Amino acid sequence: MAGTKGVKPIMGEIMPLEETAKYLKIGKSTLSKMAREGKIPTVKIEPERNDKIIIRIPYNRELIKKIKMISGRRWNPKGKYWEVPYEEGLIPKLQSLFGENFVVDSYFYLIPLQKKLFIRKYSRSTIKSYMRINRDFLLFSGKKPEGIENENIKGYLYYVVNQKKVAAPILNNYINALEFYYEVKGSEI
Repeated sequence: MAGTKGVKPIMGEIMPLEETAKYLKIGKSTLSKMAREGKIPTVKIEPERNDKIIIRIPYNRELIKKIKMISGRRWNPKGKYWEVPYEEGLIPKLQSLFGENFVVDSYFYLIPLQKKLFIRKYSRSTIKSYMRINRDFLLFSGKKPEGIENENIKGYLYYVVNQKKVAAPILNNYINALEFYYEVKGSEI
């Protein structure tokens, strides 16, 4: 498939790991881990502006039939993805529609955090910082929020101190961001 830019894969054709990772916009290591677990992703959702989400799927008639079951969906020919209006409860609906082989951008897990920060009138820069820190943490852990344990948080803070070499005041910002999110989630650090 090398050198076939813009050409859709033929039904049943197997895309190499690098091309699949590039198409779904996920790292090769994430894709490899999912392959080892027997969960090759076929669907990935990402945030889009204006309360919409992007759904990326490889060309497959069955997946396209499922997409067409979603109200308000729209094909973006330039970006080669589907757009769907975001609504509360959409992620579980999509998960039940597409099953296990579904990759959710960590941003969607952080929507309650963003709402809570906004309600409490935190500054834009604080909201942006807390969202970035928590998204970075979820990517670092490779887990969904409900699967996070204290050891994951300690490991991430160790990484931040030793690899990123952050100063004490910045480290406090990381700790506060994580504590606030897990307070919102109903968990304690």
